[in-house]
Amino acid sequence: MEPLKVYVNERDEATIICSSCGKKKKVAAQQYMGDYKPIQVKCTCGFIFPIAFEKRKHYRKLVRIQGEYSVLEGANDKGTITIRDLSRTGVSFETHADHLLEAGHVVKLRFVLDDTDKT
Repeated sequence: MEPLKVYVNERDEATIICSSCGKKKKVAAQQYMGDYKPIQVKCTCGFIFPIAFEKRKHYRKLVRIQGEYSVLEGANDKGTITIRDLSRTGVSFETHADHLLEAGHVVKLRFVLDDTDKT
């Protein structure tokens, strides 16, 4: 079973929600943050499931948005992409074809958000 992601807030607290009964429990997550390994939890309903604590400054939203990239410095490369997830400070994407992208390249991304205003 894939571990359930549980987000940790700035006070190192997390709310675990049982995927079987929906019961919620707030826990102090600081003691688990060093390993970044999933742990098994047992709900009072008896359901046992794995969770993985994740602490981020900004929430990362899973998306599937088509777009384009172009390398601004270094290799002269451009192509189409699919944005996989977004946060206020980062983006994850995959290219649709072979590319010349390397660590350190400055890349421009163009895409239209899939919200109602198409911002």
